[in-house]
Amino acid sequence: MPNLDGRKTSYLLQQNPDTQTIPIIILTASSDVRERKELESIVHAILQKPLHRSQLVLTLKSSLKPKIEQKPQLIEPDLNLLKTSEKSSPVSPKSPELIRHIQQEIERTFPLLQQKMTISDLAQFVKRLRNLGTDYQYNILLNYVNTLQEQLDNFDWNSIPKTVEHFPQICQNSKKDKC
Repeated sequence: MPNLDGRKTSYLLQQNPDTQTIPIIILTASSDVRERKELESIVHAILQKPLHRSQLVLTLKSSLKPKIEQKPQLIEPDLNLLKTSEKSSPVSPKSPELIRHIQQEIERTFPLLQQKMTISDLAQFVKRLRNLGTDYQYNILLNYVNTLQEQLDNFDWNSIPKTVEHFPQICQNSKKDKC
């Protein structure tokens, strides 16, 4: 920063009522203990270079509180509405259309997700799967989506890769389903 260093900027942010609740995280290469003690009084966290991704995630999780502390809930379909409308009648999880859509996700999206594992790709994946689960009223898929969404919301990078790895098996959870 050309005119201010991190310490001065942090101090100014802390003095301003509009910005004093913003968590400040400083990334430094300095190993000066005295400087670190000064910074600890005005910042939320100090990270030391070189930085490991796990350190960053833990610091962000402790510094940033989720907007909503609720777990996503499955919406149970109104069975009376389903009986009166042919258009919205439930489709069996064995539906060829559902199986085709899931197979496409496994073949096209899954390998890329395993390689890149970006938040935006995962969010799009969750959105597509939620739509499929809702359209086909497939609770196994909806439960999977809710688990993955909760992990994303909580920055749970210890669990997200394992959950993504589990995706091809969601159709195999029941002997009735053949994907």
